[in-house]
Amino acid sequence: MPGAFPQTRRFAAEFTSGTDHERFDFTIVLILDGLLHRWELSRSQRPDVRQAITRIAGAFERVEA
Repeated sequence: MPGAFPQTRRFAAEFTSGTDHERFDFTIVLILDGLLHRWELSRSQRPDVRQAITRIAGAFERVEA
């Protein structure tokens, strides 16, 4: 299966490095980015999703502080 996901294999060290919180934050941002990308491809008019994601990211930063 490594041939099916070359980027995952290429960046395996980055995906598994950092603290628990850093990996969690990275995963959440990756998921939200993917959802936003799909949303942009599927809708010509959309609510301000970027603003919502910025608010979510800000909440994670406050929790870590």
